[in-house]
Amino acid sequence: MSLLFLLLPLDLIGAAMAFLISYDELQRHARGSRYAALEAARRAAFAFAYLIALSVVIVLILTRANG
Repeated sequence: MSLLFLLLPLDLIGAAMAFLISYDELQRHARGSRYAALEAARRAAFAFAYLIALSVVIVLILTRANG
């Protein structure tokens, strides 16, 4: 289970990167800055949830493989 705590900061970095990339692109193509920030935050939250779920699956697979 300690692997999950090791992966958590990496998941946060991934979500932050998703926010920054989405915000930059949406600011260029979207209607306004507020819309871009809200949509980028929604995408970052989805990316964080996806990465957490993937981390849990990885930890479960590794713990079962090691017995």
